[in-house]
Amino acid sequence: MIQLTLANGKNVEVSQEEVNEFITQIVIPNPNWRQSGLLTEEEWMRYLKNEGSRDDLKKVARYILIYEENLAFFGYLFDKADGEPERNKEFNMPVVKKLRELYQKMSDGSLPVTDISQDVHEMENLCMETGTDPL
Repeated sequence: MIQLTLANGKNVEVSQEEVNEFITQIVIPNPNWRQSGLLTEEEWMRYLKNEGSRDDLKKVARYILIYEENLAFFGYLFDKADGEPERNKEFNMPVVKKLRELYQKMSDGSLPVTDISQDVHEMENLCMETGTDPL
């Protein structure tokens, strides 16, 4: 078990299995692109202008996955500390799983750039449906 102290001062224990359920990439305290360094401002701008290369789009997709996994995980930790670990998990995990599927689909390199772009936009829209805005 790993013991964590949350920003609200509460302590929570979490197993590696719990971490693995939420996180497939990396745990990062502040996953926002401006703070995490996962995207540069230039990459972000190219994506927003629909000028991103295949590599840019994959990087944005990975960032969106990391962002949402971490938000879902930290939400879970706060809920667990309050004694209600399933409170938001049921809401967040279907979106996280769909993001993983979309990211995996574009990872093999066989999709055309237009398909990757559509999938990245779908990833962004899925996040917005849960009230999170990765960009």
